[in-house]
Amino acid sequence: GYREKGPDYSRANTRRFQTWLREKYCDQHSLRASWRRPEISFAAAEIPQPAPGRFPMRNLTDPRTDVFYHPETQRDWIDFSEYCSDLMASKVMRWARIVKQVTGGRKLTVAFYGYTFSLPGSFSGHLALRKVLQCKDIDVLCAPYAYNDRAPGGTANFMSPVDSVVLHRKLWINEDDARTHLMDPDIVNKSRASLLKVGLPQNLQQTLGALDRNLAAVNAHGAGIWWMDLTAAGAFNAPEIWRQVKRRTPLFEPESPQSQMAPEVLVLVDEASKRHVGADYSFNRNNLWQVRDAALRSGTTIGYYQLDDYLAGAAPKTAMVIFPNAFRLSDAQIETLHERLEKDQNAAVWV
Repeated sequence: GYREKGPDYSRANTRRFQTWLREKYCDQHSLRASWRRPEISFAAAEIPQPAPGRFPMRNLTDPRTDVFYHPETQRDWIDFSEYCSDLMASKVMRWARIVKQVTGGRKLTVAFYGYTFSLPGSFSGHLALRKVLQCKDIDVLCAPYAYNDRAPGGTANFMSPVDSVVLHRKLWINEDDARTHLMDPDIVNKSRASLLKVGLPQNLQQTLGALDRNLAAVNAHGAGIWWMDLTAAGAFNAPEIWRQVKRRTPLFEPESPQSQMAPEVLVLVDEASKRHVGADYSFNRNNLWQVRDAALRSGTTIGYYQLDDYLAGAAPKTAMVIFPNAFRLSDAQIETLHERLEKDQNAAVWV
């Protein structure tokens, strides 16, 4: 409910945030210098309060021009955003460690995490994917495919920089909770699940086409898929669907030819920059969703990576690189970035 209600202001969360600040800044002098508040202390630090009208996050055409948090006056929001992702990632990694210990390493760990492109707001908790990918106890990450462009003919893109997940030897799985023409309208109308009618195929041909597109997408990125009838409304209740799935299954067998594509264009998303953005929904829609999807509509092969992997030299060489949100970079990052652009002779698009 963070998109509707804003941050969790409970006493427990406030205390944990204060502990996190103490671990980050070590002494109160550093905290006061960073927050530009000479009177602040670890014990008195509070979770920041939103400006009037910020929540619920529903304004897709936010007219504000102050897109970014102002470091001089809103460092508390930047810190709180980082804290939320650190907290969420630490819980994911801790549970994965418990599973590995209890099962003697015999079970795979799966987590819904890394919704970097899709979730609005700087404090979604999903902006520490880099840490999660470095955790040896995590085997599989997953998410539904993107909701905003699911209709027949749409991109049905990934919520995460999927190619970075695969690069770090994790399996990415898209949850295909497709909305189809087969769903029982009585169940759908009674459901409280949002987005149930978004991009609804109108007939069997459109449903089969959308499901085939979804299978092709994960196959092209070396990922996997599972199906889920979100409201038990009969979304997949047709033998033609399962015959089609059976025909496509050989594409995912170990002996099948390697299908993961070599990208011609990279779209690089930066977690740290997203934590510095105070314009919650409009920024995410215009700079991340639309750039991600427009790239795929261009007719080229697209790789979705974290900026960190590009700077580390791990992302592949391509003809073009798109930077949808590289706003908050250190001098060292900028130097490394220009060195790689010069070395690869990339065309670079800065959004």
